[in-house]
Amino acid sequence: MQSGYGAKTHSCIDLLVSREENCLERLNPYSLFSQEMEITKIKSPTEATEASGIVCRENELLIVSDEVPGVYFSFNISGHRGKVITLSNGERKTLFKSSLAIDFEAIDFLADERIVALSERLRSLIGATGLIVQYDDQFSELGEKGLEGLAIRPLPAGNGGSKITVLWEGGWVEESEVQPQVFRGLTNQLRPVMLTHEHICNIVPVPIS
Repeated sequence: MQSGYGAKTHSCIDLLVSREENCLERLNPYSLFSQEMEITKIKSPTEATEASGIVCRENELLIVSDEVPGVYFSFNISGHRGKVITLSNGERKTLFKSSLAIDFEAIDFLADERIVALSERLRSLIGATGLIVQYDDQFSELGEKGLEGLAIRPLPAGNGGSKITVLWEGGWVEESEVQPQVFRGLTNQLRPVMLTHEHICNIVPVPIS
């Protein structure tokens, strides 16, 4: 089974891939069972038109958007006065350049000042060097529900370690985003789940369950 790009049959984990910096391809999972796989081009925005996560450090706001994979936007607010901030003309910065379409949902700083962002699709924390932490299968995205929230604080020991909390959002699963056999088994609204763990700098990435 092949498409115009010569793609072979993929598992559902391959539904979203990146072929160029500003262009994504979404594979329709239902087409895996048809005669031809459908591939639709999706243009990635160049500005933070839809924010999903934000963090402030001194006079700088950092924002990520799940519509713009692998990057964050920096805004200098040193001269701002007032309660309302209208964000425009932000500086686009690449956090991690990869062939994966990394959908960032939240952003924060580790205690050692490294910037990290939370990917819902990869259920992972991503930094400039790549994978920092990967969470267990229980925190995978299901029917558009997955890891959305991130909070990081330095450990009191002062050893450069961080206390990290991530939030699996819960809610009603979207029927169109799961297999019919899975949706039939979901009779209740899913509750949010928080996971808190410690992370020490300069250790190899490890899975968290």
